[in-house]
Amino acid sequence: MIKVYELRALQNNYIVSIPFKGVTVRCEFKDGNIAKGIHARLFTNDKFKQMAIEHCELNGRVWKLVDTVKEPEDEAAEQRAAQQAVTRQSPANAGTPQEPANVQTPASAGDDTQEPAGDDDGDAGKSAPMEFANLAEAILYVAANYGQQVESAAQARQVLKDNGIKAVIHNG
Repeated sequence: MIKVYELRALQNNYIVSIPFKGVTVRCEFKDGNIAKGIHARLFTNDKFKQMAIEHCELNGRVWKLVDTVKEPEDEAAEQRAAQQAVTRQSPANAGTPQEPANVQTPASAGDDTQEPAGDDDGDAGKSAPMEFANLAEAILYVAANYGQQVESAAQARQVLKDNGIKAVIHNG
């Protein structure tokens, strides 16, 4: 889903760096025209950027959400989410969560991995651990699949562990 944010002040351009979840998110409002009374806008379908903008204390004071545009992928994502919810409720499919689309293979793991702490659960015989390219990806996966907000790699690993998933979160 594309979200459109508009500056409340009449400016041609406005660039702001928003600290969010340990990352600095750069947001650029552009294409304003003071002479014609057109406010600068920011268009994005990046969910992480949308969360950063909406959780910022400047939201509502300096800029506001003015429009949302559905994309064709949104309907497919909603249908997959509904299917996953039904699958999770079924006891026969417990412990078989869906993998995120951009999961790295174990062969692509470098030396910059953070291994899960306390792996004494007897995970022998289970499939390979789920790998995330960075903390933001793990946070989004947990939020999308389990509806929980986490702020650290340890919290993300714990939520995933509670749901039967061994996770590796890479630095990067």
